[in-house]
Amino acid sequence: MGCLSSKSGVNVRATEFNHKILRYQKTTKSLEKNESIVDLYKLEQIIAILPYGNIVKAIHLPTSLLRSIKILNLKINESIYLNENHLRLEVDTLSKLDHPNILKIYDILHDDMKLYIIMEYWEGWLLFDKIKQEGILTEKLTGFIIEQVLSAVKYCHDNKVIHRDLNPKLIFMMNHLDKPIIKIGEFGSSSFIDPEHILEGKFDNSVFVAPEVPLGNYNEKCDIWSVGMIMYALITGRTPFTENLNDICEEIQKKGQINVKILEELGVSQLAIDLILKMLRYDYNQRISATEALSHNWFKLIKSNTEQINKNFEESLNHLSCYSSTSKLIDAIQEFIARQIISHKESKNLIEVFKILDSNWDGKLSKQELIKYYKRSIPEDDAQRLVDDIFRVADSDHSGFIEYSEFIKSSMARNILISKQHLEAAFKMIDCDNNGKICRKELQSILDGTSLSGDKKWMKLLSIADKNNDGEIDIKEFYDMLLEFQ
Repeated sequence: MGCLSSKSGVNVRATEFNHKILRYQKTTKSLEKNESIVDLYKLEQIIAILPYGNIVKAIHLPTSLLRSIKILNLKINESIYLNENHLRLEVDTLSKLDHPNILKIYDILHDDMKLYIIMEYWEGWLLFDKIKQEGILTEKLTGFIIEQVLSAVKYCHDNKVIHRDLNPKLIFMMNHLDKPIIKIGEFGSSSFIDPEHILEGKFDNSVFVAPEVPLGNYNEKCDIWSVGMIMYALITGRTPFTENLNDICEEIQKKGQINVKILEELGVSQLAIDLILKMLRYDYNQRISATEALSHNWFKLIKSNTEQINKNFEESLNHLSCYSSTSKLIDAIQEFIARQIISHKESKNLIEVFKILDSNWDGKLSKQELIKYYKRSIPEDDAQRLVDDIFRVADSDHSGFIEYSEFIKSSMARNILISKQHLEAAFKMIDCDNNGKICRKELQSILDGTSLSGDKKWMKLLSIADKNNDGEIDIKEFYDMLLEFQ
C-alpha cells in the first residue's frame, strides 16, 4: 500500500494507529488484544517476496477458504512511516475495486508490528517468471495479456487510482499460458488522481517506471508507459533499455522514441510497433490514454474467440436472463458469496464472458452492452424489456450498471453459487462471534453499502426463517432461508 512513505519521497506526517484493526468488511473478525493472525489463518508457504514483506498462501481457519495474505512490516526503519490518513483513503478506495483483472481485497488487519492484507488466492505464475521461462511470447498471446492489463489500468484510472509501479513482478497469471487470466495484485505505490495537481514523489529507478516519475512530475499516463514496457518485454524477451532511468531519459530525449530495430527484426507487426511507440512517448502529454490504447487496431488484429468461449457466453447470458430475486436479503447474501467466496477456478469462464460483454472496457456492464448481444437472437424491443428486467434484479446498488461481482452473482449457475459448501462458508464468515448462530446485527453488517442499508423490511424474512423463534438463525435455518425462497 502507499501508506509506507520515506522521508525522501512524498511528504507525509508520521502517525500511529490507536486501533488494533482497520476494517471495511464488518463480517470479519478483529484482532483483539491477545489475538494473533494465526488464530484466524493458517499461514503456509511464501508465494511472493516484496520489498517490505511477503505474500503468503493462507487458509481461513473457520471456513477453510484459500487466501493470499500480504504481510508488510509497519516500521521498516527510522525513515519509513505509516501514514494513517493515506492508508484509510487507500483501503477505502482499493477495497471497492471490483474488476476481473484485479485481485480482490477482502480485509485489512494489523497488530503492533505488521499489516495484513487479506486477498483473493492466486494460483499460478508471476508474469515476470513466465517471461524468463518462455523468453518471447507470440503477438497473439501478448495481445491477450496486454488487453487485460490495460483494461485494469483504465478501470483504475476511471476510479481515480494510479498504480505508478506496474511491472511483470506485480502481475499474476491465474492459469495456463495458452489463454491466461492475469490479475494485478500489488498496489504498494498507488496514488490517487487529483485533477487540480500534478503528482509528486520519487521512486527507486526501474526500467518499467515512467521516466517522469523519478523527476517527481507526472500524472496517470505513467501507468501507460509501464504497460508499453511490459508489452515490449513480452514480445522481445527483453526491455528496450539496459541503462538506468537517467540514461533512458537522455537517450529518448535525443532520439525522440525508442529503437524499434529489434522489433522489426523479430517480424513484429507494424500495428504492434505503432501501439508500443504511442505508449512509450517520452512526453506524457503526448502519450495515449488507456482507453485510446484499448481502441488501437492491433487488438482487432490479434483477437479471436474459441468455441468454448462461445458456449460459456451463451450459457452465461441464459443464466443472466433467467436471474430473479425474490428477496433483497437473499440477493445481498448471494452477492456476498460472489464477492468473498467464489474462487477464481469457479469464475474463470465468466471472467472471459464479462470481458466480451464489456465493450468499452470500463469494468462494468451497461444496458446498451447487454442489449447489443441479446438482440442477436430476439427482436430489439424484446431485448430492451429483457435487459430492463435483468437490471431491476441484478443491479443491487442501483448504480445503473452491473458491476463484476453483480454479474458473477447473476450469471453463475444457481446450484454452484449456493452450493452447500459455499453456504457453509458464508454462514461462518457472517457468524462473527463464532457461536454457531447469526443475529440481526451480524446480518446487517453485510448489508452496509447496499440498497438494503437502513431498510428494515428484510427483517420480515429473517423472522420467517427463524423457525424456533429464538431471535437468531442457526446454520440449518440459514440453508433453508437461501434455498426455500429461491
